[in-house]
Amino acid sequence: MTTVVAGSLCPPGPPEPGWVAIDDATIVETGRGPVPAGRDVVDLGDVLLVPGYLDLQVNGVGDADFATAGADGWVRARRRLLAAGTTGFCPTLVTAPLDAYDAALTRAGRVPASERGGADVLGVHLEGPFLGGAPGAHSRELLRTADTSWLVR
Repeated sequence: MTTVVAGSLCPPGPPEPGWVAIDDATIVETGRGPVPAGRDVVDLGDVLLVPGYLDLQVNGVGDADFATAGADGWVRARRRLLAAGTTGFCPTLVTAPLDAYDAALTRAGRVPASERGGADVLGVHLEGPFLGGAPGAHSRELLRTADTSWLVR
């Protein structure tokens, strides 16, 4: 286990000096003030250590639209999200014909180990086509009633 010390830690509440204990890439403990004795310590100095952001609605990043991007586009987008502080996200897919979702849903559900260098996919946000009577900017001809058999496949 390694304990990381930062000039400011951002727990709930205002930032203050603190530390984070990490074991096998997982945060196992946090604390304020001095580090308990006997710990392996990495002192980051006067930095602000904050949790990663979660983005629950992101259609894409740069030139990668999650609805149509290939595997390379997803890798680039996930890496750019992580570089900007987003550690997890829900790719958002706009209203489309049902068969247009297959490739994007498959890519979202399978992130090979070789592609783990980016933000984690937490789930998928389907922006449609099951919007009922409130389509907003979505094409009415693509809207449909909820189809639970399609959703659970």
